[in-house]
Amino acid sequence: MRLGLNLQHNNLSGPIPTSLASLTSLISADFSRNQLEGQLPDSRAFSSLHLHSFIDNMDLCGTIKGMKP
Repeated sequence: MRLGLNLQHNNLSGPIPTSLASLTSLISADFSRNQLEGQLPDSRAFSSLHLHSFIDNMDLCGTIKGMKP
């Protein structure tokens, strides 16, 4: 089963939980327009997401092209 996760516009704050890295069926996610900050979870699922999935947050960083390391 493939999983998509849409959490945009939810006023979420703090880091993205590292436990989400274990979602091996995650094929799409949208964390945009929240107050998230910190390092993205280190997983293949997160590294395959696009920058637009994280726009308009406080201060996220990671290995996604266009995101600060």
